[in-house]
Amino acid sequence: MMKLSLLTVVLVAACGDNVVPEVVTPPDAPLPWSEAPHGTAPTLVSLGGPVLAAPKIQPIFFANDATMQASIEAFSTQLAASPYWTTTTAEYGVGPIAQVLPTIVSTDAPPTTDSALTTWLAAQLDGTHTAAGWPATVDEQTIYSLFTPQGVVVTGNGGSSCSSYGAYHDELTGAHGESIVFAFMPRCADLDDLTVGFSHELIEAVTDPYVYSNPAFGDADVDNYVMAITPGAETGDYCEYLDTSSQRLVGNFLVQRTWSNAASLAGKDPCVPSAETAYVAGVPMFTDHARVDGYNGSVMTRGISVPIHTTKTVDIQLISDVPTDLFQVRAVDIADFYGDPQELTFAWNLDHGKNGDVLHLAITRVRQGQLPGSELYIEGRINSQPVSMWWGYVAN
Repeated sequence: MMKLSLLTVVLVAACGDNVVPEVVTPPDAPLPWSEAPHGTAPTLVSLGGPVLAAPKIQPIFFANDATMQASIEAFSTQLAASPYWTTTTAEYGVGPIAQVLPTIVSTDAPPTTDSALTTWLAAQLDGTHTAAGWPATVDEQTIYSLFTPQGVVVTGNGGSSCSSYGAYHDELTGAHGESIVFAFMPRCADLDDLTVGFSHELIEAVTDPYVYSNPAFGDADVDNYVMAITPGAETGDYCEYLDTSSQRLVGNFLVQRTWSNAASLAGKDPCVPSAETAYVAGVPMFTDHARVDGYNGSVMTRGISVPIHTTKTVDIQLISDVPTDLFQVRAVDIADFYGDPQELTFAWNLDHGKNGDVLHLAITRVRQGQLPGSELYIEGRINSQPVSMWWGYVAN
């Protein structure tokens, strides 16, 4: 026979007297924390194409680059086993790295133009170079990852590697009409720079492999469409401008944190793996829509219209994912950020607050924007250190 505790006896007796026990919340119990409401959170949008479900990495080096080759091989092996990979890619339907293939080392002279690079790579993958270690057929799950040596400059893409652009991923057509997914990593600085760029391009290559023929996660949601222009509409782009974007998360190798739709929609730091600091941000609370000319045509996006030599004020909603002390915000004109003539100036009623506070930002247009308009971002700062960037659009 089961023994009844004193508490059970009391409850049974109470129920027998038709008395419903009262549930009392302790007076000091804290309410669940939630960020202040702020409208639509930014998300990456798929254009319907496939991602790579079982990606492979094929390193490609040129002769006399053995030290860097060994470092990239070690990095690739550790990356495949790292939780960083799953954290940054799994929500998009990407699987684990299935294999890091043996490095191909070419004795050819490295290409020095963008068109020569793609022509050369397609030729090596035409099935006639198996004796040199190249595959007999192109594998649609493989990212052909090309590293040029120190001192090699590749021109194209509107400029020169390392001065106008860094690493990138792309799609080219092979000798037999097949799509080849590749990443190009010029040698711009040291190993840290190389692994940051490589991690960025690998994650974008698996989430948006067929950028021309059948793009996947390569667009922005309509309300935040200006992000498709700057910072750019792929997983690495959304986070690359943050001071905290690069972290040693794969062994001792430096990699880039990248965008998570799930974290953004949950009100958390959208750049994952999350940083150790709290996530704070200032969100422009636009109530209008305006036209922005993106890469795929014009879109009516959330924003504000500020004609030349006029001023308008927008509310800035402060949010955080945990309780914090007062934090700071700063407004930045993207034209000024790039060193171009300033298009916007700003004046705050206050430049600090906490979750739930609403600040007021006066925006003055001093120069016409080309979008047709201008981009800005609101930087969230803790102890004067930037931890977030929230992008917005100001039409002419």
